[in-house]
Amino acid sequence: MILVEDTVMLVMVVVVVLREERLLLMLMGLVVRENAVHGFLIPTTVGGGGRGKFMGCLDGTGPHPARSADARPRRKRSAPYIIYPEILVLVDYDGYLLHGQDNSQIKSYYVSFWNGVDLRYKLLKGPRVKISIAGIIISRSRDAMPYLEKNRVGRDAIDSASALTDMGKYLYQERRLPTYDIAVAITKYDLCRRRKSGRCTTGTAGFAYVGGACVVNKRLQKVNSVAIVEDTGGFSGIIVAAHEAGHLLGAVHDGSPPPSYLGGPGARRCRWEDGYIMSDLRHTEKGFRWSSCSVEQFHHFLNGDTATCLYNLPHEDESLPRVLPGKLLSLDDQCKKDRGTSACFKDDRVCAQLFCFDSSSGYCVSYRPAAEGSDCGNGKICSNGRCVYDNGNSISDFDINRSGEHFIFQSTQVKPVYTDPPSSTTPRPTTTRPTPTTRNWWDRWDRNGWSRGSSTTTTTTPRTTTTTTPRTTTTRRTTPRTTTTTTTTTTTTQSPPKDIKKLYKDPVKPAEGECEDRIANIAGSLTCQDFLTTYGFRYCDHRYIQKNCCRSQKELCSRR
Repeated sequence: MILVEDTVMLVMVVVVVLREERLLLMLMGLVVRENAVHGFLIPTTVGGGGRGKFMGCLDGTGPHPARSADARPRRKRSAPYIIYPEILVLVDYDGYLLHGQDNSQIKSYYVSFWNGVDLRYKLLKGPRVKISIAGIIISRSRDAMPYLEKNRVGRDAIDSASALTDMGKYLYQERRLPTYDIAVAITKYDLCRRRKSGRCTTGTAGFAYVGGACVVNKRLQKVNSVAIVEDTGGFSGIIVAAHEAGHLLGAVHDGSPPPSYLGGPGARRCRWEDGYIMSDLRHTEKGFRWSSCSVEQFHHFLNGDTATCLYNLPHEDESLPRVLPGKLLSLDDQCKKDRGTSACFKDDRVCAQLFCFDSSSGYCVSYRPAAEGSDCGNGKICSNGRCVYDNGNSISDFDINRSGEHFIFQSTQVKPVYTDPPSSTTPRPTTTRPTPTTRNWWDRWDRNGWSRGSSTTTTTTPRTTTTTTPRTTTTRRTTPRTTTTTTTTTTTTQSPPKDIKKLYKDPVKPAEGECEDRIANIAGSLTCQDFLTTYGFRYCDHRYIQKNCCRSQKELCSRR
């Protein structure tokens, strides 16, 4: 098998549709045969090279679709070596509505979305990372993803930690999915963290387990290779998805120690305020790149005993033109998806921070960069945080197996959850939950269109599972919701957000016993007070700010 340089491989496109207890499965593979014993379609491998995709048996007798590590010992690899993470993408019902209930549009969007993620990993010289998509699961009903629905908080928020735990347990029981290394649920819901007080605070943009890739815990009946990511439909979740995948590949936040169960170098020597991908302060070009600490942690994890599934070669077939995210949606379209408004600036500034007009405040706000490939003026496009000349020949093709496709209808309550990796797990009380009866219709897509396959009805018995509560790290939104600049497109002058400039005071010498700001600047140029004034309340509860900007944090955040 020949792998094309700088490509993302789409091995199988799977659309899961959960509606009225019906399961429609469309499989993608070079050769599809019917399993007479279980009555459903199984793609098989043809020719040499690559690993075939196997749809596990509905009664649980087949292999688990989440590939776990091999038990055999491995020799230590020296860089550069190549890994092939296969991503199972789960899109919630709001994502389905967001893209016009059009499967082709949804597929195009998420292929471009993961192109953007893949570009972040292409900057690594070693290990080399080639992302492929194992499948795209689309919910056509709000109750299609139970792990999200049962953890809703109010109308539009999700308890991210509980949802991630339930997602891992749900995927452990679900054997009808294509083989994957990492499963990522993408949702438009606001992710929140449940505090001891019972309050669920928003500000989380993603959630995942540190070092969770390839890990299937049979004792706890739970898959750890899971993540939840927020995305509004304008590619706002690309950097977050890269960040969460970094957690699953063994990296902690910059400035943090390694989890005890994983060991390794950790990231203490890399400063959080430098703003690389594994920080959540990403307001410069560095936010597109990996710190040296992240690279060291990748090497440590990938040379461990649990990462072997990442070295399996995915199957590849014919090519699909590669489209950068910014080519699909203009700057105005990206802002319309995020804020319902338009872009304030359309020059080289958007490559580091895309400012959109916020109609409620009258300010321009930003919490993430423009998507890769966005027009930044003068015939240039955004690439790796910079505005560069567009070279159409620099974009390579995707490899995609298009011999078939795969849909699933199922009646389950599911909600996409996004979490950051936990450093330890604490067992919860054992719970028993019945799994609903499902009716399955198997349809196959070929060049002549849809053809109806066999249908079966299966009833599953209740399973007893032990839940775990991960101690997690959280990725906050890369931009404060109150970050602002003036609304004219001809000036770069920034003014403080309305909700915080009223509290701004000139610095005074602290009284005896009062806390002080411990660092001279953040992100290279801003004092603590300037940083909080510029970016508003977004960072008030951040541990780094509380520790190093004590006085400014108390002054500016006390009257929220």
